[in-house]
Amino acid sequence: MSDHGPFGVFFLPNAGGRSEQPPVMVDDQGRSIRQRRYHAKSKAGCVTCKQRRIKCDEARPTCGRCSSRNVQCRFEAVPDRQHQHLAARRVRQGQACTPTRDADVDCVVRRKSNPMSQNPGLGDVDMTALRLMHHFEHSTSATLLLGNGIWRDQVLPLALQHEQLMSAVLMISATHLHHLQPAVATNVRAAAHYLDRTLSSFRGSLEAPLREQDPDVMISCAFILLHYTWATPFFSLDEAAPNPASDKLIPFASGLKSVIQRANDMESPSLTIFKPLLRPEMIRRFKDWAATVEYSYDFQEEFMLRSKAPVLSREEECWEGCGSVHAADRLVPIFQAVDAISRREEDVEWLMPDIQAYSLMWPAKSNKKFEDEVAVNQPDALVVMLAFYACMTWLLADDVWWAERRSKVMLKTILAYLEKEAESEWKQCARRICKYFGFRPDGTVEGAGGGSRYKAVANSTVS
Repeated sequence: MSDHGPFGVFFLPNAGGRSEQPPVMVDDQGRSIRQRRYHAKSKAGCVTCKQRRIKCDEARPTCGRCSSRNVQCRFEAVPDRQHQHLAARRVRQGQACTPTRDADVDCVVRRKSNPMSQNPGLGDVDMTALRLMHHFEHSTSATLLLGNGIWRDQVLPLALQHEQLMSAVLMISATHLHHLQPAVATNVRAAAHYLDRTLSSFRGSLEAPLREQDPDVMISCAFILLHYTWATPFFSLDEAAPNPASDKLIPFASGLKSVIQRANDMESPSLTIFKPLLRPEMIRRFKDWAATVEYSYDFQEEFMLRSKAPVLSREEECWEGCGSVHAADRLVPIFQAVDAISRREEDVEWLMPDIQAYSLMWPAKSNKKFEDEVAVNQPDALVVMLAFYACMTWLLADDVWWAERRSKVMLKTILAYLEKEAESEWKQCARRICKYFGFRPDGTVEGAGGGSRYKAVANSTVS
């Protein structure tokens, strides 16, 4: 098994440049297996695409690849029978419902014939894939960051044109179903299968010139993989006492953020879905609100998250623990949301989408120093991560499925490690975090019901 755990199959370098691990296939138990890389051949593609050894969409008289590159598109002469077959297929496609980014894709899900036939690269769909696509449309899409307006109405129709994105859509749908139906083994196998296909094709896209990629496809896949990374802790299923350092959420998320930023910076007319959204305004409302709130509990002081070291300039060498200080400062808006809710003085339901967005991207925005501190289980860095996961469990665990398992698993894992390995002052700090958030020393929730405390407190706030 790799050092990154059973699901650490794909690592991206961030701006600092990190080594990459080759992707591997995993079975339903998370073990690596050997499998030939899937590649759908384009039998009736144009000569230009065949010479370049890339997938052709077979559109005539000019395919999409040649049209986007503004080069001559030439098709080989085909026998009359094949001509008739292609013509008949185009007629059927014209008669069938063909979803666009603004169209409803219900008709695709309900078709009794092959629902992906308009894209030769997707091949024959089986009932599992059809079930997963239906679940994504009607359930999973609403649970992801940015909601139905992006994932169901725009990304799903785009996935019908891109095999890589369709694999990612089916993968996150299977992962969501596994969360809802943990006893159903087919969901685990489907998630592992489509994860392998997503990672293989995504890595291939990263190795190709960026100008040849569809930035909306790249960003969609990166966001879906980020949700998957959140939903799946990087631990072996048979690991009795996992080491917090073996979880690679921060470097993985940082690499995906780098891909999102590079794709978003492209000057491309096809970048239409995410360009208006990936701006500072996406989280500014939450940060502006946090700046106006005075909280009654000094989290940074009580949790030993405030550095006693002198503040150094950017040009000076960073002191030990400075990564934790930077990460703790970025936790302040989340602390303020927790404090405002716990005091029952303000309804923040309108802010929850912003809090979700801020929380999802919080690990991705960690600096390299903090990443290194977490990687060696530095106590102050682990306390920051403990406070972060405590906030996530308290705020989001019941309502955001992709945050639930990781938040609870990492909360227990970090607590156990600090209790066993850390010095007394850090143990006391961890216990204060548990006391404030209402967790037992083992990380379980005090009182009946379990899950997050946000719902009960928020309901009492507005009642």
